[in-house]
Amino acid sequence: MKNDVAAYYDQTQNHYTRWWQLDKNLALHYGLWHADTADFATALQNTNRYMAALAGVQPGMHVLDAGCGVGGAAIFLAQHYQVQVTGITLSQRQLEAAGCYIKQHSVQDSVIVERQDYCQTSFPDNSFDLIWACESSSSASDKQAMVREWYRLLRPGGKVVLTDFFKASEETADPSGLLDKWCRLWAMSPLLTVGTLSWYFEQAGFNIIKTEDLTDKIRKTARRMYLSCLAGALPSITYNLLFGARRYARHHYLSGIYQYRALQKGLWQYHSLLAVKK
Repeated sequence: MKNDVAAYYDQTQNHYTRWWQLDKNLALHYGLWHADTADFATALQNTNRYMAALAGVQPGMHVLDAGCGVGGAAIFLAQHYQVQVTGITLSQRQLEAAGCYIKQHSVQDSVIVERQDYCQTSFPDNSFDLIWACESSSSASDKQAMVREWYRLLRPGGKVVLTDFFKASEETADPSGLLDKWCRLWAMSPLLTVGTLSWYFEQAGFNIIKTEDLTDKIRKTARRMYLSCLAGALPSITYNLLFGARRYARHHYLSGIYQYRALQKGLWQYHSLLAVKK
């Protein structure tokens, strides 16, 4: 599974560079739209601000960005909160891009990025004050192993803050298999409900401090992605016919369609979660 995750991000990074303006925004997530949010770049930054406020980030903390992408959140935290951040990713292309962005933003003394699996890291016990996971926990094939590893890595009283996609309900019917199709195209494991993931945290020894449904705040991004994918469908099909494309890049445009249709049918939600190690 982790090889699939790495392949997905390696093969589709150029898509994010174009449609997410990666060189400017340094982000691959949905973003949170508030009533006064004027543009997509601001929505992306809103996620960082929201997660930092929820976690109560303080200067001097050591943060693990579990699934750090190209290092955008790590750079944000170092610049605004004077913390030390270790980012980990499975993608070689993300690792290389993060290194460049870290230098561009002059945070080499505060941020490092490594290629590691957040379900099984090389870090000692009790290494971090906070684990930050923005839309990354959904990629773990064994979420119980993920949670146990995060418990091991945190100091007593340490926190996990995450935002991610969750199955709306175990009872919700999905006869067209929209969630499964979307997950396969993004190399995600089947989505859990927020209740199930919360239970995994509690079983591992965490207290759940808060969960929040943020679904309405990501709808504009979901629709934006849908419209972009509709516009890009014909060029993508043409390119595939003429030149071919690798596995995940070939049908990437379909993922934007599936995620939006599934959202419209109420099949998935977007939640935050804050947990603390007892």
